[in-house]
Amino acid sequence: MSGSFLNLDKIVKIEIANEFLVHQCNFEVNLYYPELFQELSINFPQSLSKAVKKRQAEYLAGRYIAHYSLRQLDIDVFDIPSGKDRSPSWPNNISGSITHTNKKAICAVGYSNRCELLGLDLEVWMKPHTVSEIKHLIINDKEQLVLSTLGWTNEQSLTFAFSAKESLFKALYPKVQKYFNFNDARITFISLENNTFTIQLEKDLSADFPSSTEFNGQFVANEEEILTILYRKA
Repeated sequence: MSGSFLNLDKIVKIEIANEFLVHQCNFEVNLYYPELFQELSINFPQSLSKAVKKRQAEYLAGRYIAHYSLRQLDIDVFDIPSGKDRSPSWPNNISGSITHTNKKAICAVGYSNRCELLGLDLEVWMKPHTVSEIKHLIINDKEQLVLSTLGWTNEQSLTFAFSAKESLFKALYPKVQKYFNFNDARITFISLENNTFTIQLEKDLSADFPSSTEFNGQFVANEEEILTILYRKA
């Protein structure tokens, strides 16, 4: 029955870089039921016991594709628990990141000795009213100038910026163990030709990640959504 919730025959490998693997699965929230955790051999965390159906379904899909991705590295673990900050706790020798919308889940994993930092984020294009509400929280005037040269709509530009900074946070948080804001990093370069971007820290996060540290990322977009991924080779 799990095949109706998750399309297990259509797990997609997304080619990004040789240092890590990226896989995607599609799922149907309306076809979720709690027993699927046992059927798919995924541990059901107590923290989800009072969560709504949609949240449970998204968690299950995310953890399933994470386990699938780890098995492609010949790593089979019983559980990928969540830390106090709700981020996944990966095996010691693994860098990883999970993201999802309400119908897709994507995971990137790689060995830490090949990929030091790894974060990815999938976002559905924002609506105009969302842009007007949060734009001032996501980008500054300098970033607006960079984004304005791309020919994107306001919705596309802000969704990209939001996603890129989410990917940065997911990549850096395991290293710095502290929260930081959207305005603590600045997008300095975007190439539509190569689907790449550069983002720079605007404040010191740690001795290893001081202000002005730069990171490179990639993005893949379609009519519905954008996927950003940020990584650093070891």
